[in-house]
Amino acid sequence: VTGVQTCALPISGIGYKALNTMRTQLSADAGIGGVIEKDTNVDSRSSGSLTFSEKLVHQLTETTTLKQSATSLLKMNAFDDGLYTFQAGIAAKISARLQLSFDVLDTFKNKPIAVTIKRNDVALVTSIVAKY
Repeated sequence: VTGVQTCALPISGIGYKALNTMRTQLSADAGIGGVIEKDTNVDSRSSGSLTFSEKLVHQLTETTTLKQSATSLLKMNAFDDGLYTFQAGIAAKISARLQLSFDVLDTFKNKPIAVTIKRNDVALVTSIVAKY
């Protein structure tokens, strides 16, 4: 069992909304900051980092939303050591304050901190979101 932890330190950056309508929002951003990576029985490693992300949300119907996002975190001392995530999903309103969501989350770490750790992980995330 491993306890890998990757912690992004405060990041400063810039973002841009390429599309911002009532039905569709598309945005991208880039930033610079730091990252600390730690695993059980392994010393922590830190570096500066570059981050890039994009996010798309589209209101398919009055009750259904499609969503997609991709992010990358690159270490400045080793650009080939990146953490990448991709997420796609659909959300549907159950009531005025409740929403049911299904998402596929794919996480890829190009150079894991230990050889016993898999580079890729795919998860199906289901959630009920309450809005107040």
